[in-house]
Amino acid sequence: MQDQKNKYFFDLEGYQSGSLFLNLTILHFIDKNSMKLIKEKSTRELNIHIITGLYSNDDYHISGVDRNYQNIFEIIFNPDYTIYEYKIHKMFLRVSKLNAYKYPASKESIFLDDMSYIYLIGVIWKKFCIPSNDILKKLLAGDREDLKEFVPLLI
Repeated sequence: MQDQKNKYFFDLEGYQSGSLFLNLTILHFIDKNSMKLIKEKSTRELNIHIITGLYSNDDYHISGVDRNYQNIFEIIFNPDYTIYEYKIHKMFLRVSKLNAYKYPASKESIFLDDMSYIYLIGVIWKKFCIPSNDILKKLLAGDREDLKEFVPLLI
C-alpha cells in the first residue's frame, strides 16, 4: 500500500478465484477521505505480473516492482484512473562487483529518493534466497559473506 495526499494505492497479488489461482495483480484506488473504492484495475494488459513493491509519486503516478518478470514499472494515470502513460524497465541486478551474475531472488520492496535513485530490497528469507554454492565460490570473499549474512539492498 502507498498513500498520497488524497489517495491510497493497494495491490492484491496472486489472488484466488474459486479453485483458480490468478497469477496477476489487481490495483485498487481508494479515496483517502471517504475510504471508498474509486477503481480496480488488472495489470494483465500492462504485462505486469506480480507487484511486490509499490511507490506512489503523487495521486496519479505510481512505480513498482514486478517480481515475476523482474521489471520496474512506472504508470501515470489520468484523473479518472485510465492510463495516460506507462513504462517498463528491465532489471539486471548484479550479485557482486564482478557484474557477471544476476541476483537470483525476488525483489520485494521499492523506494525512490528525492534524487531519483531507486532502491530495491531482496526477499528477506536469507535461508532460501542465497545464490547457489557454484556462484558463491566464484565471487569476491566480501561479496560472498555479505550475501550469506545480510538481506541485500540493491541500488
